[in-house]
Amino acid sequence: MAKKHKTAGKPGLRNQSRRLHDSMAWLLRGFTLFDPRKRYPEFYLSPQQSYVLTVVKSEGKISPGEVAKKLRLEKSHLTKIVNSLVKFGAIDKLSDDRDRRRMVLSLSGKGEKIFRELDQASIESYMKLMEKVPEGEREKVIHSIEVLLRAMQKLRKE
Repeated sequence: MAKKHKTAGKPGLRNQSRRLHDSMAWLLRGFTLFDPRKRYPEFYLSPQQSYVLTVVKSEGKISPGEVAKKLRLEKSHLTKIVNSLVKFGAIDKLSDDRDRRRMVLSLSGKGEKIFRELDQASIESYMKLMEKVPEGEREKVIHSIEVLLRAMQKLRKE
Protein backbone atom coordinates (compact mmCIF):
# COMPACT_ATOMS: atom_id res chain seq x y z
CA MET A 1 0.00 0.00 0.00
CA ALA A 2 1.35 3.44 -0.94
CA LYS A 3 2.32 5.69 1.93
CA LYS A 4 0.26 8.89 2.13
CA HIS A 5 2.11 12.18 1.99
CA LYS A 6 1.88 14.37 5.10
CA THR A 7 -0.09 17.04 3.23
CA ALA A 8 -2.69 14.60 1.85
CA GLY A 9 -5.24 15.81 4.42
CA LYS A 10 -4.41 19.46 3.92
CA PRO A 11 -6.09 20.61 0.70
CA GLY A 12 -5.42 24.29 1.45
CA LEU A 13 -1.69 23.71 1.84
CA ARG A 14 -1.64 21.46 -1.24
CA ASN A 15 -3.41 24.15 -3.29
CA GLN A 16 -1.06 26.87 -2.04
CA SER A 17 1.93 24.65 -2.80
CA ARG A 18 0.66 24.07 -6.35
CA ARG A 19 0.16 27.81 -6.86
CA LEU A 20 3.65 28.53 -5.48
CA HIS A 21 5.14 25.83 -7.73
CA ASP A 22 3.45 27.22 -10.84
CA SER A 23 4.27 30.83 -9.99
CA MET A 24 7.93 30.05 -9.28
CA ALA A 25 8.24 28.04 -12.50
CA TRP A 26 6.90 30.93 -14.57
CA LEU A 27 8.96 33.46 -12.64
CA LEU A 28 12.16 31.51 -13.27
CA ARG A 29 11.32 31.01 -16.95
CA GLY A 30 10.66 34.73 -17.20
CA PHE A 31 14.07 35.55 -15.74
CA THR A 32 15.73 33.16 -18.16
CA LEU A 33 14.06 34.89 -21.09
CA PHE A 34 14.88 38.31 -19.64
CA ASP A 35 18.49 37.35 -18.94
CA PRO A 36 20.80 40.40 -19.31
CA ARG A 37 23.76 38.13 -20.12
CA LYS A 38 22.36 37.74 -23.63
CA ARG A 39 23.38 41.34 -24.25
CA TYR A 40 27.06 40.46 -23.79
CA PRO A 41 27.82 37.89 -26.50
CA GLU A 42 31.59 38.45 -26.24
CA PHE A 43 31.48 36.81 -22.82
CA TYR A 44 28.12 35.09 -22.60
CA LEU A 45 27.96 32.83 -19.60
CA SER A 46 25.36 30.23 -18.82
CA PRO A 47 23.40 30.69 -15.60
CA GLN A 48 25.42 27.89 -13.98
CA GLN A 49 28.71 29.51 -15.00
CA SER A 50 27.42 32.76 -13.53
CA TYR A 51 26.49 31.02 -10.26
CA VAL A 52 30.01 29.58 -10.03
CA LEU A 53 31.53 33.01 -10.69
CA THR A 54 29.30 34.51 -8.00
CA VAL A 55 30.32 31.92 -5.39
CA VAL A 56 34.01 32.29 -6.24
CA LYS A 57 33.67 36.08 -6.08
CA SER A 58 31.95 35.98 -2.68
CA GLU A 59 34.39 33.47 -1.15
CA GLY A 60 37.69 34.74 -2.58
CA LYS A 61 39.55 31.45 -2.82
CA ILE A 62 37.45 28.29 -2.61
CA SER A 63 37.89 24.64 -3.47
CA PRO A 64 35.83 23.15 -6.30
CA GLY A 65 34.31 20.72 -3.79
CA GLU A 66 33.06 23.59 -1.65
CA VAL A 67 31.57 25.29 -4.72
CA ALA A 68 29.80 22.04 -5.68
CA LYS A 69 28.41 21.74 -2.15
CA LYS A 70 27.16 25.35 -2.06
CA LEU A 71 25.49 25.06 -5.48
CA ARG A 72 24.37 21.45 -4.96
CA LEU A 73 26.05 20.30 -8.16
CA GLU A 74 27.67 16.98 -8.88
CA LYS A 75 31.44 17.36 -8.78
CA SER A 76 31.76 15.95 -12.31
CA HIS A 77 29.32 18.57 -13.63
CA LEU A 78 31.09 21.33 -11.73
CA THR A 79 34.41 20.20 -13.22
CA LYS A 80 33.04 20.84 -16.73
CA ILE A 81 31.81 24.30 -15.72
CA VAL A 82 35.08 25.21 -13.99
CA ASN A 83 37.18 23.95 -16.91
CA SER A 84 35.16 26.11 -19.32
CA LEU A 85 35.65 29.16 -17.06
CA VAL A 86 39.39 28.44 -16.76
CA LYS A 87 39.68 28.05 -20.55
CA PHE A 88 37.75 31.29 -20.99
CA GLY A 89 40.15 33.02 -18.58
CA ALA A 90 37.55 34.02 -15.99
CA ILE A 91 38.78 31.73 -13.19
CA ASP A 92 42.26 30.74 -12.08
CA LYS A 93 42.98 27.31 -10.61
CA LEU A 94 45.67 27.61 -7.97
CA SER A 95 47.38 25.35 -5.46
CA ASP A 96 46.11 25.92 -1.93
CA ASP A 97 48.71 27.75 0.19
CA ARG A 98 48.03 25.40 3.12
CA ASP A 99 47.95 22.14 1.15
CA ARG A 100 49.69 22.01 -2.24
CA ARG A 101 47.76 18.86 -3.20
CA ARG A 102 44.48 20.78 -2.99
CA MET A 103 43.28 23.15 -5.72
CA VAL A 104 41.40 26.39 -5.11
CA LEU A 105 39.55 28.67 -7.47
CA SER A 106 39.74 32.44 -7.66
CA LEU A 107 38.54 35.06 -10.10
CA SER A 108 41.10 36.27 -12.60
CA GLY A 109 41.31 39.93 -13.62
CA LYS A 110 39.11 39.10 -16.60
CA GLY A 111 36.68 37.28 -14.28
CA GLU A 112 36.47 40.33 -12.00
CA LYS A 113 35.66 42.54 -15.01
CA ILE A 114 33.02 40.14 -16.30
CA PHE A 115 31.48 39.83 -12.85
CA ARG A 116 31.23 43.62 -12.44
CA GLU A 117 29.64 44.08 -15.86
CA LEU A 118 27.20 41.21 -15.42
CA ASP A 119 26.30 42.39 -11.94
CA GLN A 120 25.59 45.89 -13.27
CA ALA A 121 23.49 44.50 -16.13
CA SER A 122 21.60 42.32 -13.66
CA ILE A 123 20.86 45.27 -11.35
CA GLU A 124 19.62 47.30 -14.31
CA SER A 125 17.31 44.49 -15.42
CA TYR A 126 15.92 44.18 -11.87
CA MET A 127 15.36 47.94 -11.80
CA LYS A 128 13.27 47.63 -14.98
CA LEU A 129 11.31 44.83 -13.38
CA MET A 130 10.77 46.72 -10.09
CA GLU A 131 9.53 49.75 -12.04
CA LYS A 132 6.61 47.55 -13.16
CA VAL A 133 5.75 46.67 -9.55
CA PRO A 134 3.61 49.35 -7.88
CA GLU A 135 5.79 51.40 -5.52
CA GLY A 136 3.72 50.49 -2.47
CA GLU A 137 4.14 46.76 -3.21
CA ARG A 138 7.93 46.64 -3.76
CA GLU A 139 8.94 46.07 -0.14
CA LYS A 140 6.27 43.37 0.17
CA VAL A 141 7.72 41.57 -2.87
CA ILE A 142 11.23 41.70 -1.43
CA HIS A 143 10.00 40.59 2.00
CA SER A 144 8.12 37.63 0.50
CA ILE A 145 11.20 36.45 -1.38
CA GLU A 146 13.30 36.79 1.78
CA VAL A 147 10.74 34.66 3.67
CA LEU A 148 10.97 31.98 0.96
CA LEU A 149 14.77 32.04 1.10
CA ARG A 150 14.75 31.53 4.87
CA ALA A 151 12.33 28.64 4.47
CA MET A 152 14.63 27.04 1.88
CA GLN A 153 17.59 27.43 4.22
CA LYS A 154 15.63 25.65 6.96
CA LEU A 155 14.77 22.82 4.56
CA ARG A 156 18.44 22.42 3.60
CA LYS A 157 19.41 22.05 7.25
CA GLU A 158 16.87 19.25 7.83
